[in-house]
Amino acid sequence: MTTLNTANAVGAGDAATVTATATANTFHILRLRLQKKEHGRFISHLDLMRAFERTVRRLQLPVALTEGFHPHYRISFGPALPLGASSSAEYCDLILTARPEQSALLEKIGRHLPPGLSLIDGSYIDNGQSLSDFIMRASYRVRLAIGDFATAEELIALGKRILESEQFPIETETRKGLRTIDLRSGIDQAQWAVSGEELICDLFLAAGSANNLKPQDALIPFIRKGAAPNELHRAGLYGKSGQNWADPFGNVLLKWPEVKIEGE
Repeated sequence: MTTLNTANAVGAGDAATVTATATANTFHILRLRLQKKEHGRFISHLDLMRAFERTVRRLQLPVALTEGFHPHYRISFGPALPLGASSSAEYCDLILTARPEQSALLEKIGRHLPPGLSLIDGSYIDNGQSLSDFIMRASYRVRLAIGDFATAEELIALGKRILESEQFPIETETRKGLRTIDLRSGIDQAQWAVSGEELICDLFLAAGSANNLKPQDALIPFIRKGAAPNELHRAGLYGKSGQNWADPFGNVLLKWPEVKIEGE
């Protein structure tokens, strides 16, 4: 693949730390990494959370409840995906009131997930940031049908022009009307390769509360040139570990994130 550009990472500042102790109880954070594939790609983020809560209830897992008149399970997910996208990086935190043996608990959860979801990994997190505070970047692989209005070389040149710009504003339509976003500030890295009639794009994008670029927005200039997304896959989510990027389990990313998709 041809690497077009590498931008310096921009930190989100100091983030709050998830504490595992409370005044009267000790809580334990179980972090899971899930995969969405096949018809799981068409489960919305809200439906995913509801389905997972049903699994927790059915298995009678010791998940803590929020306080107040309408308590709910203390479960949190990473950033939402667009409907139709697959993922091998759906992260979820369960706040538990007990600490069952890890391997048996993971095996139990893995056997009872809804169709289209599978468990890749899981671990207790003794002291770490919440997913919302930690996650700052996401990696994606996109397959674009090249179409009749622009060649692969012209699309790659467009990507290079975006990354060589100080700013690249575009208009996008929202429920509240048109708004202008700067693509350049949300793209850290990009790699491109041609495969038959498709352009394969590996993207490393801003994702988090400080700066967030939706992958579908990053594709708007290419779609306007006639390219059509055939596949969108999220391969990883990352935050800062010292000066390095790391996944939510603390595994440090030492090089460009290799995109791996089940079945390829």
